[in-house]
Amino acid sequence: MKIGEGYHVARLRRSGQKPRRLVEVDADHWKSWFHERLAASPGRPGALGFFAGEPNEHLTIARHFTAECRVEEFLPGRGRIVRWKRMHRSNHFLDAGQLACVAGHLAGVRLIVEAPAKPPAEQQATTSRFAARQRGRRR
Repeated sequence: MKIGEGYHVARLRRSGQKPRRLVEVDADHWKSWFHERLAASPGRPGALGFFAGEPNEHLTIARHFTAECRVEEFLPGRGRIVRWKRMHRSNHFLDAGQLACVAGHLAGVRLIVEAPAKPPAEQQATTSRFAARQRGRRR
């Protein structure tokens, strides 16, 4: 089992079948995360944006991204929680966007400002050998 930020991954085993992975996601957390990145100023670290295109080219995806609105509620015993409430049916791109963010996070991608600390020299060599083997398999 792997526990991540607003998600966890479990292995499901059934007799006679290959093990499968089940990923459960806190959609409210990741929709908030996704919208925060879209709201960031273009060019800033952590910002997500659109490619340059025709004026109406992004209209459909913009409608999907705004198909839900953020609602804050207070629940006794839990405190303030954030939920995303659907305003209309076309929200597929919003769901796909937040799930892509989860997949990226699970794969180790981070949108950070400062550079990460360099690993020790022996760990760098191990990582380099592993990366070389991985590259060799892809060819």
